[in-house]
Amino acid sequence: MLHVCGISDLGCKRDENQDAILVDSIIEKKEIRLALPIEGHYYSHYGLFCAVADGLGGQKGGAVASLIALEFLAGKKYELSKFSHASQVEHYLRDNIQSIHKQVIDQGQLNHELEGMGTTLTGFYLHNNYKVFFHVGDSRLYRFRGNFIMQLTMDHSLETLTQQEGGEYDQASKSGIITSSIGGGNLGSCKVDTGEINFIKGDILLLCSDGLSDLIALESMEEILAGRDDLATTAHCMVNAAKEAGGSDNISLVLIENM
Repeated sequence: MLHVCGISDLGCKRDENQDAILVDSIIEKKEIRLALPIEGHYYSHYGLFCAVADGLGGQKGGAVASLIALEFLAGKKYELSKFSHASQVEHYLRDNIQSIHKQVIDQGQLNHELEGMGTTLTGFYLHNNYKVFFHVGDSRLYRFRGNFIMQLTMDHSLETLTQQEGGEYDQASKSGIITSSIGGGNLGSCKVDTGEINFIKGDILLLCSDGLSDLIALESMEEILAGRDDLATTAHCMVNAAKEAGGSDNISLVLIENM
């Protein structure tokens, strides 16, 4: 059985929630729960599609961009089940995310108030035959296994670029500069990472916006997940921990447990 809980929360200091989450074909800005039998017809045929989108930097239009991205993806969910190999799914997702990127830029150019709008986009598609992630920006995908958490995506950020080039940065502060996004006004700024996920019984996958990952240390995430009761309580514990740490941004997450 796959158990899913997704939450998108305003946080403590923002006037608008520019995040949104996708669970299967449902887009939500509050909370959604789902239980899906792995042996059931729906999962074996159609799979499960989840994503987090974080409108960029509190800019005007960030909420619009995140919804455009997830609405576009939701409409492609049933196409994914036609593929027999992970590489086909990855190629399809990369092409369609580039289409979303262009659509967000085009809509920003048509409406001056939305010019420059953008969003991150991180998610996964699970199916009996393959399990694939996709990633643009600095939202994250983690896997929790055996009481340890591992980050499966790499942030598209100035800090990551600096580190890759052998430089150093102040880990106590964050620039807020991302090097790849959907939209943002630049047709060349969307680099899409994809790959396969190893997801076995007992694992938990965590998708989250940086409103969660910036405020909760990995050790705290591990502690919350290791002491979990039910998934919904665990998800709320994570949101509350981010709020107790200041809640400076919108907070979104999707947890999925393979039971």
